[in-house]
Amino acid sequence: MDHHDPLRPRRGELTAAMDRYDLYELAATEPERTIPFLLAAHAGSPRVLGEDFCGSGALARAWAESDPSRTAIAVDQDAGALGELTKRLDPSVAPRVQLRECDVLHASDPVDILAAFNFPIGYFHERADLLRYLRHARSRLNAGGI
Repeated sequence: MDHHDPLRPRRGELTAAMDRYDLYELAATEPERTIPFLLAAHAGSPRVLGEDFCGSGALARAWAESDPSRTAIAVDQDAGALGELTKRLDPSVAPRVQLRECDVLHASDPVDILAAFNFPIGYFHERADLLRYLRHARSRLNAGGI
């Protein structure tokens, strides 16, 4: 007798219909919760969000979609991930999301909020490398930025 819950996909069903970016976004990103948190943490009127290690850019996309006065800068060194971001980007929002294909240490755009969520910060295995990234990230912040 099969006691399968019809609201939950069977093993393999979800992954058969979704790619790794879909799965990552489901497992690790929650822009609908993250954006209000970032706005509260900033406590001002931030307009420019930077998303380092952006992958498919879920946060950058949602940020730009959340308010027509907001722009995002999505940084990743993986051209495939940035291509996926481009495919997922609503054409009406696309002009407000700038893509940077580079190492995050070479990104230079000033931002009000700089986000590097989930596992990407683990990219730096040595303390000195992590500190170099954090100092670089801080240098990109506009006055009052977070």
